[in-house]
Amino acid sequence: MQLILTFTLAFLVIVALSLGLLHLGRGSLRQKPEKLLHLIRQARSGQLNESSWTWGLSQPFYHAPEVDEIREQLLELENKYWAGKRRMDHHKQDFLLNEEGLEELKRIEFRLEKILEKRASRGQ
Repeated sequence: MQLILTFTLAFLVIVALSLGLLHLGRGSLRQKPEKLLHLIRQARSGQLNESSWTWGLSQPFYHAPEVDEIREQLLELENKYWAGKRRMDHHKQDFLLNEEGLEELKRIEFRLEKILEKRASRGQ
């Protein structure tokens, strides 16, 4: 009986610790919406590499649904207008999206700027 009680208690302690660590670990990779704006600006200027683009869009914005909607639009933009070519001339800029994609990216950047302005005026 004592053995069963010991195993049960040990199991409960492990479960409690695991749940506690999971709870404390949330949000550790929480991105700021301003980083998404910076990512867009770098992509528009041709100064962003593919891995930075992928990493920047891989993290959802659970705490900011309107910003996460922009992130999802960027993922759709990637699927539709991806150029992803590296130029042989190293002095020229490398754009991840084609011309149409860059135009759409400009519109998305404008929308994100407006969202961030609203958030700043509300003090978030």
